[in-house]
Amino acid sequence: MVKACLFSLLILLLSSSPVLSEEKNLILVCDVENTPLTYFVDFEKRTVSGNPAEISPALIVFQSDDDKITIDRFSGSITVFWKGGCGGGGCFYHGQCSTQQEKKF
Repeated sequence: MVKACLFSLLILLLSSSPVLSEEKNLILVCDVENTPLTYFVDFEKRTVSGNPAEISPALIVFQSDDDKITIDRFSGSITVFWKGGCGGGGCFYHGQCSTQQEKKF
């Protein structure tokens, strides 16, 4: 019985599609501790706002200046590690992202 439940859970997890779907281009609008951030994801070039990115079915990870940014594609949560923050020891900041439709004009 336990094996059947675990197998069903595994199938459900593997068949779930990310909230942040893989289109050619995607605009993400994020709120990180009341700071608005906008990122442009290019899946073909594997970049975020021009920065090289690791893009997997679960995560988008990239560097921007001294920040390491991780976005969970299922929940839309964003974690920013600011290397130079908190007296030089680094700080973690958390927030939420959503997709934005590209403006036509």
